[in-house]
Amino acid sequence: MRWLACVFVALAAFKGGADELSTDASLPTINVKYDFPVKDLSGGGPRAAAQKAAFAFRARAARLLDAVDAASEDSGKVGAAEAVVLEDVGLVASRLKTRA
Repeated sequence: MRWLACVFVALAAFKGGADELSTDASLPTINVKYDFPVKDLSGGGPRAAAQKAAFAFRARAARLLDAVDAASEDSGKVGAAEAVVLEDVGLVASRLKTRA
């Protein structure tokens, strides 16, 4: 009978120890500081968004430059037409002056 009591106590002690091991068993935490920032090699994420924004900016700048070139050509045509009109007005004024 004593032997059965010893086995019972041993089993109770062993089970209690197993619970303690299972609750106390955890991996240590390691904090790592990297010297260099992480690079985005996936083709997506912040790097791709920045490239997309840069491409869109260049496209808008190209359209703006094209519009400025077209406006300068139009203003050159208006300036040339204005010079012709002023020359004609000058000729008419000089003819009126010589008749008077």
